[in-house]
Amino acid sequence: MADAVFRGDAAMDPVLRSLQDASNGPDGDPRTTFSYQSRYKGQADRIAALEKAEVLIGKEEAESISRKTASRNGSLQTAVYANTDRQLWVSYSRFLADGSLQQAWQGEYHHIPFADYLPSIVESSDHRLEIRGDESAPRGALRTDDRDLELLIVREGVPEAYGPDSGVQKGDLAVLRHRSSGFVVDIKIY
Repeated sequence: MADAVFRGDAAMDPVLRSLQDASNGPDGDPRTTFSYQSRYKGQADRIAALEKAEVLIGKEEAESISRKTASRNGSLQTAVYANTDRQLWVSYSRFLADGSLQQAWQGEYHHIPFADYLPSIVESSDHRLEIRGDESAPRGALRTDDRDLELLIVREGVPEAYGPDSGVQKGDLAVLRHRSSGFVVDIKIY
């Protein structure tokens, strides 16, 4: 599977790994553990099967993968994140009216409009690009300093600051990033 990265629970730092009991630590192969085989390899196998069947992965397929690879007896939270659209669906474990515990993988996924919690690029009614702040961030959360945000248009590989006289053409990338770190917050393709 080209360009795919799958995580695991093994510590990558040699000193931390030498102290780790989980994931067959400190000396065993973490790929032989149940958690790796069921969750991480389990995700990869399911994604590969969908790819082989030429099925595009949408929300329902992602939820199915999340449910089938979640821990059966310790599933506190399961989540599906659409990185491109910055949308999030989360299911939590909960106690039912009869006192029994419903695992997260058994529950309903609730939509969280994650993009509302992050600065992002939006297009106004007059087709100008604007930066929407993180106004929906929880009270007390660290807010983004708007002066540190920079909106660029990348045309044919050349970035230019977006300003009052800037236009956007088909094929352009609009990139919102932090000036201080260069960290990219949002990208839109036109």
